Amino acid sequence: MTKADMVRDAAEQRIGCPYVYGGTGKICTPTYRSARAVQYPQYANQIESNCPRLSGKTSSCVNCRWADPETGEGKLCYDCAQFSLACMAAAGIPLVSGANSQWEKTRYQERGKIEDMPRDKVALVFRQDNGRMAHVGVYTGDGRVIHARGHAYGVVENMIDEVRFTHYLIPTGLYDGGLPTLRRGNSGEYVTMLQQVLNERGAQLEVDGKFGSATEKAVMEFQQANGLKADGICGPKTWNAIGTVKIPDDHEPSEQEMPDQDDDAADLVVLPRKDAEKILKALDYALNALKEVMSYE
Repeated sequence: MTKADMVRDAAEQRIGCPYVYGGTGKICTPTYRSARAVQYPQYANQIESNCPRLSGKTSSCVNCRWADPETGEGKLCYDCAQFSLACMAAAGIPLVSGANSQWEKTRYQERGKIEDMPRDKVALVFRQDNGRMAHVGVYTGDGRVIHARGHAYGVVENMIDEVRFTHYLIPTGLYDGGLPTLRRGNSGEYVTMLQQVLNERGAQLEVDGKFGSATEKAVMEFQQANGLKADGICGPKTWNAIGTVKIPDDHEPSEQEMPDQDDDAADLVVLPRKDAEKILKALDYALNALKEVMSYE
């Protein structure tokens, strides 16, 4: 089985899984949804309203569309970028979080406009809105795209021409010789990528593109934690292990990474905290004034 086959199979196996913003492939439960709603309050309404229990429609998860009909257990939940990350991880190809960051930071064999995409190859496909990549999915190399479309849809399959995608990217290692072996003394874009993906998996490195003692130590710690020879050299086995390790739920996307505006969140406006506080104070003042007026009636 090729790496492209692994990615395609991973995507197909996840069709029907729920979409939860911030979901990292954990089992969907009301408790998990509530935690993500607290972590990402700008998406709390979508997260909760698409859960029968949190929305008050039912008192149990029985017959929930996001549960396995045979076991009754919740399915794995993702947002669009974590879905694509999980699919590429099946082939040992590491990605960072966030659709826009995946476009900007993923080392690629080729990328470009969607009309130039080779239709016979597996690829990541992106939708650009307002100058940034707002959505990402997996093109399966046979005319289909599988993507975590939004809270109301979950992970779905469409024909590539049925939905709007604007760009594509084929990651390094999917079809070519793979990612290079890195060791202390190396520098450049692949070291930058290594530092970024290690940070999302628990390290605290300065992302400077230089493989120094701190990066070597982080690689060794990762190798030791994952049953590899702790030599500080990032070769094929270490790259593959990095690609298959899940990003923790408490990972906070950077300001540039959020929000990924999927279909049911495309019209959401996220205000800076200071602006939101001013609006809330103004609304509170207006509400108090209205109460005073009504008290005279």
